Amino acid sequence: PVVLTVLLVAVIGLVGSIILVLASRAFAVQEDERLPEVVAILPGANCGSCGYPGCEGYAKAMLDGAPVNACGPGGAAVAAKLGAYLGVDAGETTVKRAIVACRGAKDRLVMKERESYEGAPSCRVFATMNHLSNSCTDGCIGFGDCVATCPYGALSLNENSVAVVDPSLCVGCGLCVADCPNSYLELDGGKAKPAGPSCIECGHCFAICPENAVIMNNYDTSDCEDAVPMTQIDSDVLLAAMKSRRTVRRFLDKEVEPEKIKKIIEAGRYCQTAGNGQTVEFTILGEKQKEIEKTCVSMFRFFFRVGSVFDASMRRRTIDDNFFFKGAPLVIIVSGKGDMNRGLASSYMELMAESLGLGVLISGFTEGCLLLNPFLRSKAGLKKGRKIYSVMVIGYPAVKYRRTVPRKPAKVSITGGKSKSF
Repeated sequence: PVVLTVLLVAVIGLVGSIILVLASRAFAVQEDERLPEVVAILPGANCGSCGYPGCEGYAKAMLDGAPVNACGPGGAAVAAKLGAYLGVDAGETTVKRAIVACRGAKDRLVMKERESYEGAPSCRVFATMNHLSNSCTDGCIGFGDCVATCPYGALSLNENSVAVVDPSLCVGCGLCVADCPNSYLELDGGKAKPAGPSCIECGHCFAICPENAVIMNNYDTSDCEDAVPMTQIDSDVLLAAMKSRRTVRRFLDKEVEPEKIKKIIEAGRYCQTAGNGQTVEFTILGEKQKEIEKTCVSMFRFFFRVGSVFDASMRRRTIDDNFFFKGAPLVIIVSGKGDMNRGLASSYMELMAESLGLGVLISGFTEGCLLLNPFLRSKAGLKKGRKIYSVMVIGYPAVKYRRTVPRKPAKVSITGGKSKSF
């Protein structure tokens, strides 16, 4: 019986072995003989920045036709070797580098909490403990997880315990980016920008940071100044000046100084725009101003000759050579996308011009001519697709207004109540 049992087990084992051999041959996956060579060319970082699971995963993908220029650590040199070995075009390689969007603040961590913290010295662990900062709740934590993660020694901590990237050592593998719990590290083709795909670059973080620790690399911040609150302007004086504003149609023969023109443009540039689109553009007519006014005058004289047959008021109006710009030396066209953006910019600019002792006329007639005549728009240098909001005629006023004028009461609707006049 014992012998029989042994023979039975042996037969079952033999049959099973035969089945496994046959199955392995039937379902065998042939491995490309070039795989070891391709893996050897890769740097062996196994960082995953190429989008595949490690260097071997990327090597298999390349043998199946994936592009050879996706290896961040290897860069253009490795891409060229891979292209030569596989007989394909390496293409252009975008070298990515890690950047830090925070310069840090010395009080970034609540020091008492950090001193009493007894857990693992890890940013990720510390972040789960809901520790906050006195000046910034989202900055670099400073325990150096990214420093420990980087296999190339490209990261270090500065005197404020904030991560610093050495571009000469960084290969763009992305390991530090994946390891940062506050998402303050990112890769961006060598160009630094604030972290976060939803950032609209509004600058609130830049303006509010008490340590001036925020970098806005897409902007020149050299002209940024300390904030001046509107409360420094007397509200009664401001309201009185706004009520005294009048449209000016008589101007002195005097040029507007370049520094005043710059301030007017700056006022428009700094107006708020929806989604921080900053889509407003400013066109100064300059040498074309007289030529454009002459064309507009010719158009209106023709329209008025035709219209005067039906409207007696047109027969009484005289269209002189200065009908549009009234002898003013400066005309600025405000254009862009979004009526709200262009309207706010025009209002900011008008208030600035008034504060500089200048008068302003918003010329709807000129806007009408520009809308009707595409050749006139081209002559004015207006881009296609840009909508005109206002044509601002600006100069030193030749008239002085002495008092405010009456207005109808403001009609205010209160939600859930009746309309009320103030």
